Amino acid sequence: MDSSSAVPILEVRDLATYLRTRSGTVKAVDGVSFSLMPGETLGIVGESGSGKSMMALSIMGLLPEPVGEVVRGEILFNGVDLLTKSRSEMQRIRGRAISMIPQDPMTSLDPMFTVGDQLMEVLRMPQAHETRPSDRKARAVDLFRRVKIPSPELRLPSYPHQMSGGMRQRVVGAISIAGAPSVLIADEPTTSLDPTIQYQYLSLLKEIQRETGLSIIFITHDFGILAFMCDRAAVMYAGRIVEMGTVQELFDEPSHPYTDALMRSLPAIDADVEFLYSIEGQPPALDALPPGCRFAARCPLADERCRAEYPPYFVKSFDGGVGRHHIAACWRREETWHRTAAPSP
Repeated sequence: MDSSSAVPILEVRDLATYLRTRSGTVKAVDGVSFSLMPGETLGIVGESGSGKSMMALSIMGLLPEPVGEVVRGEILFNGVDLLTKSRSEMQRIRGRAISMIPQDPMTSLDPMFTVGDQLMEVLRMPQAHETRPSDRKARAVDLFRRVKIPSPELRLPSYPHQMSGGMRQRVVGAISIAGAPSVLIADEPTTSLDPTIQYQYLSLLKEIQRETGLSIIFITHDFGILAFMCDRAAVMYAGRIVEMGTVQELFDEPSHPYTDALMRSLPAIDADVEFLYSIEGQPPALDALPPGCRFAARCPLADERCRAEYPPYFVKSFDGGVGRHHIAACWRREETWHRTAAPSP
């Protein structure tokens, strides 16, 4: 892919998603911008509660009702703003154009129906090409075979509880690609899998991507998975992206103190240390955010300016193609990087 000439398949611009609760307004996503190129895997990494999953639900139009609300921004899929779509229009887009692998297959699969029924429900959608029951069953078997489920014909009548965690995750994967989507959002899909099955599942996703040209947003908190799966990555903290660049840039030159702290939290195999590094403190409450940098209270480099004023985005360079800039929201980059309004979409 020539990144200098490719057009993003998905652009998120200044997205803000709030949750209206009895205790106040929770700014779960607060001004997020990024792009996703055709055939690219973009990683979204950060601690629990940073807004990763809420951002994904915003893209899918699946925010919890009535508390969830997108208060501003654009979500452009092939140039069309998904936020202008009606509920019925989004139902036609979900699964066919943009699909999602949820975090826990046991909560996303219905225990009352067989996995085959749940897969063929997608194949019965009006946009599906399989119109006859025999065609749908053949397609279901092919999808199970594609995600490496052994004896797929025998697995179709199984219920979720009759399958292992790895098999259930493969079923969810088959459902997510059944509509041949252009964009797949994978929300920590390997959290409950053991390392061997995890590697097989990730390799399977990469194989499907090579075959179909699928674009993937991969949400994770695991930097090992980030390095294996992703081309670029965005680091989220307290509802905002604090750094974004290629995976190699983030590993070689972490340029936001939070990214650097996450990297130092990783145990080194060849190092003999008595104590592992940890990030002191807790992220700020999203219904009572501080005026300055949201990481300032936990950052050893923070000064009065950091605590008083939220930093703009600074970009290392203006070359490298659409959406390929290394960007960080930190005052320490002011002297050597270029100031920019927002992450390049």
